[in-house]
Formats: sequence, C-alpha cells, structure tokens
Amino acid sequence: MTTPLFRAFPERAPDGERALTRGAILILVIVLLSGLTFLVLAGNQPVLFRHGFRQSQTAISVYWMLRDGLSLSYATPVLGAPWAIPFEFPVYQSLVAAVASLGVPLDLSGRLVSFAAAVLCLWPIFSLVRDFGGRTWHAATCGALFLAAPVYAFWATSFMIETTALFLGLLFLAAFVRFLSTGRWLWAATAGLAGVLCGLAKATTLPGFSLAAGLVLCACLLVSFKGSQSALPKARLAASLVPLLLPYPIAMSWVAYTDKVKALNPLGASLTSDALKEWNYGTLAQKLSGEFWLRLVPDAIGWQTFGPLFPLALVVLLGALIAASRRRRAALWVGLGLLTCFLVPMLVFTNLYIQHDYYRVANTVFLTLAVGLGLAFLAKRVGAPLGLVGLGILCSGQVFFTVILNMPLWSGQFRHPILPVAEAVQEVVPEDAPILVFGHDWNSAIPYYAERKALMISSLVSDLVDEIVDDPTQFLDGAAPGGVVICTLGDKPPATKLSPLLADRAQVFTDDSCSLYR
Repeated sequence: MTTPLFRAFPERAPDGERALTRGAILILVIVLLSGLTFLVLAGNQPVLFRHGFRQSQTAISVYWMLRDGLSLSYATPVLGAPWAIPFEFPVYQSLVAAVASLGVPLDLSGRLVSFAAAVLCLWPIFSLVRDFGGRTWHAATCGALFLAAPVYAFWATSFMIETTALFLGLLFLAAFVRFLSTGRWLWAATAGLAGVLCGLAKATTLPGFSLAAGLVLCACLLVSFKGSQSALPKARLAASLVPLLLPYPIAMSWVAYTDKVKALNPLGASLTSDALKEWNYGTLAQKLSGEFWLRLVPDAIGWQTFGPLFPLALVVLLGALIAASRRRRAALWVGLGLLTCFLVPMLVFTNLYIQHDYYRVANTVFLTLAVGLGLAFLAKRVGAPLGLVGLGILCSGQVFFTVILNMPLWSGQFRHPILPVAEAVQEVVPEDAPILVFGHDWNSAIPYYAERKALMISSLVSDLVDEIVDDPTQFLDGAAPGGVVICTLGDKPPATKLSPLLADRAQVFTDDSCSLYR
C-alpha cells in the first residue's frame, strides 16, 4: 500500500467504520445507478437541451468524421468552405466516432462516451483520496458527492467533451501525486500523457489541475527545504516538472495549427485564438463585477453542485476547516488548496464561465472533494451514523435537483423548434448540396440534424451578406446552395436584401420558427 504523500484526512477511524464504509459505498452505487437511469432517459433524444449550440457543434464534427474519415483538420461545416474550423484536438470526437462505427446511434454514442468518462473519474478520485491519507469510505464519500452533483449528472449524459477532459485532468493529477509518492517513472509518464491529452482535448480544463499539481509540488518543496525526514529526493522533485510543464508547449502548438487552418476560411479568421481572447478570458471589469461574485460564484457553489441543500454543504465545509485548523494543519491547507483550484479557473476564463455553465465541469470536482474532506471530519466528531446520514441527505438533494432541472428532456416534453425544418431539408435537399441558413446565428443544430454542410449567416459574416447573396457559390467551394433556410430565432438581414436570393426559389416548408426555400 502506498504511503500517503500528506495526511489530510483523519488518521483515526470513527467508531463503526465498517458500517460507515458499507453505507458510503451503497450510497455511491445508488448515485451511480441514478446516473445510469438519467443516461437511459436521455437516450437518443436530440442533443439540443441546454447549450444545444455547443452540443450540436461537437456532434456535427463527429458526423462528418464518420463520412469523410478522421483528420486533424476535421470539418465543422457551418461557415462555408473550406469546411475545417477545428478547435479541440479530436480526442473525444474520435472516441465517439469509434463507438458510432459499431452501429450505435450517433447521439447516443456521444452520451455513452461522456458517461463512461464521468464514471472513470472515480478511479483518480479514489487514488487522490488514498494518497492524502483517506480510507475507502472517504473515497466513496468524495465519489458520491462528485457523481451526484447536478453539473455532472447532466453533462455526463450530453454530447460534450467536458467529462472526457475532466477524466484526463484528474488522471494527470492522480498520476502526478502518485509519482511524487512512489518515484515510479510509469506514473510520471502517465501524468505527462494524460496532461498532454487533457490540454489538447480542452485547453481550458487543464490549468486547474496544473495549479493543483503545482501546489502539491510547492508543499513537497517546502518540506524539503525544512530538512524534514519525510522530504522527497530532490531529483524526483525536479523530474516532476516535466509532466507538469510538458502539456503547455504541445497545447500551444495545436492552437497555432488550428489558427492556421481557420485562417483558410474567409469567416474562420474571427474564430482564431487572438480574435477570441477577450471572449475567452473576459475583462477586468467582469472579474470584479457583481455578476461574477454575486451570481456566478454562488450559483457554482450552490445549486449547480449541491442543489437545494447547498447551505448544509457550506456548513460542513466551514466546520471542517475550523476543525482542521486546530487539529490537522495539512487538512486545512489541502482544503484551502481545493477551494483555490475551484475559484481560479473562473477568474482566468471569466467570460466563458459566465456565458456557459458547462465550463464548471472542469472545476466543480475540487469543491466536491473539499466537502468530502469536511464530511470526514464531521463523521469523526459526531460518529459514523450521523456522518452517513449527512452524506445521504446531501446526495439526495443533489439528485432531486438534477431531476427537477432536466425533467423536460427526460419526460419527452422537449422538442427543439429547428427539428421540423431540419427534417424538411433532409427530404428535399440533395445529400451533396450545401444549404444557407439565416436567422439562427452559427448554430450547428440545423445542418447537423439535416445532415448537410452549411453556411450560417450570422454576425460573423454581417459585412459579407451582400457578397453571399450575390454569389453564394464562392463561399461553398463552387457548389450552388441546395436550399435556403430563414429562421426567426436570431438576427437576420432585412427581407429586401434576401429577395434576390429567393427570386427563383419556392417555399417548400414553413412553421412558426423557420422556412425552407428550394
């Protein structure tokens, strides 16, 4: 058994530990089964419920990978030709394509990979708890709080990269800590590979885990400088810098490559890393704003993580920090470190966290670990039965809020307004003909469910509308548009501007949201 790197969890077991362990594992199994139930309910439903813009953008890339083959410059055909505007390295996309190639429906394939990645996160969580002196019931407690959190219960059943990147980030951190504990090079190699894949799969996920690894390394260096008998070999500490830093030059090289590919598309230049800098990082005003500190942070700590019982979680956490400050300083510093790793990604990528709640997948795990640590101290003070009851109450509140939040999808009541026009495009537009879409931003939902390449006329191309209307073929690799879709779901040019484009076309479909001209 590996010697703990630091003892953050209580060393002495509470009375009735065996029953507590069984109870914590039972709660974890129940939470896991509830997550599986959520996956079944979501099933092959359209991937448009909550941030359908982003889910369908990932899905359409996989769809065209299956059609055209895997490529680093993979197609996301929504902004005209050339069709490639890659963002993330296709780690998740390749896994989904592999599952879909077995005959599994594509939407379900994306959900299955997301769910599998979320469940796999339990392994590095258990490893980290062990390496910080935790017992089996501590690990099960942290795992249950993690899987039951509403932010994970939903996004683990979505067509999104998030949980795959999260697993890679957690694997990087767990392997990094295990390397420091054991000095085995296999763990250093695992940390380096997982860190590289995490940075490539989702660049915004890695920094929180790099920060956590850096804090652990700093703590080890501090012990070494004090000359303690538990100090780690200096060569091992120096070697740990390799997996810690290696992912960043590789991730930056990938970003430079994607910028070059995007620049080949007349509209893609507005999506390069330089063009999106303010969108990604936000402004100083946002970081200091009431919206950030009074809405985003409380919501991320509260409803999205612990549901309606979040005050109980905060009481547990605060009580644990107070208790740790008196009895076990390592626990105090680990708890504060976890809270730091939870907060810093939001301060770095402020606008992304404000605009899209799925970014919280990358950092909420640190908060659930901190509360898990708090429950360990609570159980030691009040006894195993009450500690187990606290865990059960918290997880029940998490699952309850997840059900309330997502019932429209799981009950079959949700039907996105673009689905009818997408079905119409499938019926009347030739398979190899691209489409033009006005009034739906550059949302991938229509071209994805229509299974057609598209030029979405949005604010990204507002200065090119006249050119597109006059000669759309120059933006479609010489092909004539097989159909024109005009929606009322977003901004679009005045009807007088579009009349030349529609002069020789007949309306073949219309509803309250969109019309199709052929």
